[in-house]
Amino acid sequence: MAQNNLEQLAEQHKLHLERVKFVLIALQRELLQDYRADLDKRPLFKQGLTRLDDLSIGDVLTGAVTNVTHFGAFVDVGVDRDGLIHKNHMNNCELSIGDRIIASVLKVDVQRRQLGLRLENMLEETDTSFTLKTD
Repeated sequence: MAQNNLEQLAEQHKLHLERVKFVLIALQRELLQDYRADLDKRPLFKQGLTRLDDLSIGDVLTGAVTNVTHFGAFVDVGVDRDGLIHKNHMNNCELSIGDRIIASVLKVDVQRRQLGLRLENMLEETDTSFTLKTD
């Protein structure tokens, strides 16, 4: 596909050009291969938080979206379990795999290994750091 066609597609769907290219490459891969592991988007984790029981309700974390479903989005926040942002707690935002976000902790259930999150804001990548995404 020609570069200008990719740019038109990205603009039409309000996506970054790199994301469109990434999806096209993924579509050319083997069936059933999980391409999420190839994302080179590491969240900016808080130091010292490595386990679910390190978290408390109200903690504010950064993370990367690892999966999106009809009921919400799963986010890697640097602990041993991805957290879930239920669609009711997404502030009418549409998240995509690889998006980097700021979330607050709503629920920590260590016994059931569940982490409930609320989307607070999106992070936008810049050349050297991350800034809050403004529309």
